[in-house]
Amino acid sequence: MKSIANVKALVFTLVVQLSQILIFSQQPSFKLINVTLVGVNVETKVNDIPRIQRYYEKAGIRLNISAQKKITIDSLKVPRLSKSEYPNYLMLELIKSYQSNNPNSTPNTLTLFCLPKYNSIPLIQSFSSLGYAFYESDNFDDNSVLSCAAGSLGVNHSPDSSLFISDSSAIFKLRLVNINYSTEYSVFKNIEETGLTAYYIWEEDENGNIQYDPNNPLRHIKRGKKENYGVKYLDPGNWFFKPFTIVMDTKICPAHITVIVVTIVGLFFFFRILKRLSKDRKWSVKISVWLIRISSLVFSIFVIGLSFYLINLYYTKNYVIETEIQEFDESVRSSDILAKVQDKLLFENDTTSVLGSQIFRKKKDEWFLQRNMPVLIFQLNHQNELKFKVGSNALTYRNDTLIRDVQNHYIKIERINDDDEVIAERIFNYQGKEIFSTEISVEKPGKKIVLFVNGYRSPFLSSDEFSRTVMLTRILENKTEIPRTNDKMNSFDIYEYWNPWDRFDERFIAKLQPHEVYYADGHHPIRTSNYGLTNIPSYISLINNLGDLSYFYFAASNYPGVCSDLNNHSCKYVTLPNIGVKNTWELLPSYVNYSGFNERRTSGAIAGKNLAQLMNRDNTGIEPKDTLYIICHSMGFAYAQGIIESLRGKINFGGYYILSPENPSAGRVNPLEWDEVWQYGSNENIAECLQDGIAPQSGIKGLEQNRVFFPKSIYPKLGYTGSHFIGNFTWIFDLDNKQDGYIKPH
Repeated sequence: MKSIANVKALVFTLVVQLSQILIFSQQPSFKLINVTLVGVNVETKVNDIPRIQRYYEKAGIRLNISAQKKITIDSLKVPRLSKSEYPNYLMLELIKSYQSNNPNSTPNTLTLFCLPKYNSIPLIQSFSSLGYAFYESDNFDDNSVLSCAAGSLGVNHSPDSSLFISDSSAIFKLRLVNINYSTEYSVFKNIEETGLTAYYIWEEDENGNIQYDPNNPLRHIKRGKKENYGVKYLDPGNWFFKPFTIVMDTKICPAHITVIVVTIVGLFFFFRILKRLSKDRKWSVKISVWLIRISSLVFSIFVIGLSFYLINLYYTKNYVIETEIQEFDESVRSSDILAKVQDKLLFENDTTSVLGSQIFRKKKDEWFLQRNMPVLIFQLNHQNELKFKVGSNALTYRNDTLIRDVQNHYIKIERINDDDEVIAERIFNYQGKEIFSTEISVEKPGKKIVLFVNGYRSPFLSSDEFSRTVMLTRILENKTEIPRTNDKMNSFDIYEYWNPWDRFDERFIAKLQPHEVYYADGHHPIRTSNYGLTNIPSYISLINNLGDLSYFYFAASNYPGVCSDLNNHSCKYVTLPNIGVKNTWELLPSYVNYSGFNERRTSGAIAGKNLAQLMNRDNTGIEPKDTLYIICHSMGFAYAQGIIESLRGKINFGGYYILSPENPSAGRVNPLEWDEVWQYGSNENIAECLQDGIAPQSGIKGLEQNRVFFPKSIYPKLGYTGSHFIGNFTWIFDLDNKQDGYIKPH
């Protein structure tokens, strides 16, 4: 009987447990989303959290609203909202700052930022792939949280209070199977390096096959770097032309030595013959012989110089589709290549203005150097054998031409069948991210891009001391200029050209509210400015020994300061040492340096191609809806003109803000291309002491009606350097919307 009772008890226990399992198995399983509310310079407030939670439970989502906090940030750093599907630059800066101060590794965390109200109708902006949403209001309310969460979860729904709460059909559209929020937002970071030439390195076996990893297709196709130059191999297959040393940056090969020796030996014997002919002859004959000697010497120098030029020209023009690097054997590894090409006796940098690829490929035991096009196409057969096929300027997908002339570098892998027919294709960008067909074909909204283009970067001035006295002292101390720009883009003010002056760049960013911000370096030597064409008196150059800086130093030393009485000027004339009284205007450069301007513009065109790569790293070209805003200063004007030429027709032009352009009359701007365009600077029709001595001002062609001059309240700060100083332009942010030069908020 006892055993029967035990069996009954066991059966009862099993029935109860089974019932519990059945009951609980029918309970809905919720996807937990942790929600953090953050007020940015405002308080957050939610009245009915359970009501919000009940609404999302219909879709199997449980919102865990666990934290409400307020943070205070600089008012210039507060982002404004728009209809864009991209987070703007200040949003990403806010996220980055918040992450660094509030590290959180918990997955599925949605952060909602409440921003101060800027528009009369508050806006909401959510990003489903980012895990962050922004709402514009004085405080959070229930519907705001509902709307932010909906947008972040992929539901597009108007935040109308009654419809939004009652219409649950939108909630059932949610698909949260794979959703996994985290604090990572690197998808929006600008991580790709720029450069017109992309470097690739790979190794092949005796059949030309590259190792292939199905889980990482580009694992064995190394992407080393991008530069604005390729590499020339200085071994044309003839020891006679192979460099063996470098003297004063000039490569010396046996051909150079042979020409020099033959010339010197020839001169020696020729001079001996002339000496015999002139012995015991008349003075007229001797004079003729001496003239012949001098002419022969000059001719010999010319021959040596010409030989150096022709040999260097031979190096420059000696392009080979593919050439073996004799000095590299099978022991050289892929990881060693970029270091070994720094050997200046074997390789030389070759600046280019077109997109291309620099390939180092190892074929069994030999290394080969090859220049190719920006799109590299590989083929993969049914045995997973990967081979390089060809390079191209066009990007195709499924027999359709996506882009005829690409703006960036791509890798395409074609899978072929036994009949060598292409049955599948995969496209990757240089960073290795795969570009899907849906990503290429779907039309995306435009982004706002702001570009700051700096001018001459002086080694003679620091951010804490901007004065003519400091500049002149340091010119005499340093004498040398900073090397010219490398034509690359930066994602921040790397040279501290803008920000130290009352946060000049941040003020523009706060006004324009862009999605992306870049900085271009328009720095070039003084010889490219109008000062480069000024005739330099010999005694100036001899005394100061400053080369291209000589006349600039002379003019800056003698130019009058700002008159103490701005109503009674005494600066029309100036007394110059060893020269006398001159009109003050004569100290300033008077010739337009078109060649220097064009040199900077050509350099800027290369930078424009680099910018094109950054503007759309994940797609096949610049989106035509994107809009560019440019702020340039001094030499940056000519440089910006080159950037514009590279991007014209590929992007919309928003605002163009030109500050004290150097050599303005050499440029032309079409105001009809831009939503707004202004030239800011000094007025050449006012007193001499108030003129911009560094870059004397005149009107840019096409902008005669779009010039804005310094207000009279700034006059005491002006002068030779002050009228050019970027820190004296902050008044433009105080203009109202009825004044010329007003920067429209966007």
